[in-house]
Amino acid sequence: MRKIFFITFTLLTIIFGCKKSESTSPTPQVPKYSIRAGDRWVFQVNNTNDSLVLIAKSETTLTINNKSIKFYPIADLTDTPRAYINASDSILFVFPLSNYLIFSRLLRANVNVGDSWEDTTYFAQNTFAVVKTRVDSVNAFENVPAGSYDNVIKINQNYYAANEPSPFATFKFSIKEDVIFVRIIVSFSSGTTDYKLKSYQRASQ
Repeated sequence: MRKIFFITFTLLTIIFGCKKSESTSPTPQVPKYSIRAGDRWVFQVNNTNDSLVLIAKSETTLTINNKSIKFYPIADLTDTPRAYINASDSILFVFPLSNYLIFSRLLRANVNVGDSWEDTTYFAQNTFAVVKTRVDSVNAFENVPAGSYDNVIKINQNYYAANEPSPFATFKFSIKEDVIFVRIIVSFSSGTTDYKLKSYQRASQ
């Protein structure tokens, strides 16, 4: 009898021990936003038949404020980088302008309407750029050639040169998890360009 009890107890210990181990295994965390080399966006330009094609290139390392950070260059069909992106639960954004790389936190994790922050990129003594970012919406609706998107996050960014009171550029981003960029409106003193997503192709792993 004792032998039978011991065998039964041992089996139950093994069974329930295994189940406990399985249930406590860590679940892999999937980032909200991600980019792969080969990801491809096609944007309609200013409601015309013109298109802008952007493709994510192989990851590279940039030095921002003496820190090394990995980014995916987002290049046009001439292989000219239009931006550099680091995406996970937040999005880091670098805008190349002339010989400068202007850094900003485009989107932080768990944002609310009205959240705002600033980022300064230093290039040399008394030479820097400031980006002021504001969350305008977290549940907007966008209708673009690629389709209709709800729960879109809208971000407004103003770019300032050192000690200048007025921005030299304004970027307005409409962001959705599965495609990242739904719409981008870029304004300089020379005019405004409206980019609406026509198609998005995710690169295979």
